[in-house]
Amino acid sequence: LYNNKIIGVGRVHTIDKNTSQIRYMAVDKNMRLNGVGTKILKDLINKVKLNNKKKVILHSRESAINFYKKNGFILIKKSHKIFNSIQHYLMEKAI
Repeated sequence: LYNNKIIGVGRVHTIDKNTSQIRYMAVDKNMRLNGVGTKILKDLINKVKLNNKKKVILHSRESAINFYKKNGFILIKKSHKIFNSIQHYLMEKAI
């Protein structure tokens, strides 16, 4: 929250005994490049660590790949498209 407005969200799910998945993340376009996304991502990864997982995966839009790389994720492969047009890429990070 910033000035009583939601400026970013994120959600993480358990996949199996070793893996969690960040299902989505979003930051208000007016608050990007201010560290909000990094803070959310670090909080989600800390939750994964608390659950004793060995890795976290996610499916990134092409425009966010470098953000995740800067935060220790590696690009694995193209994964799926949503709405038949928005390509996503599987990424992962060892914990």
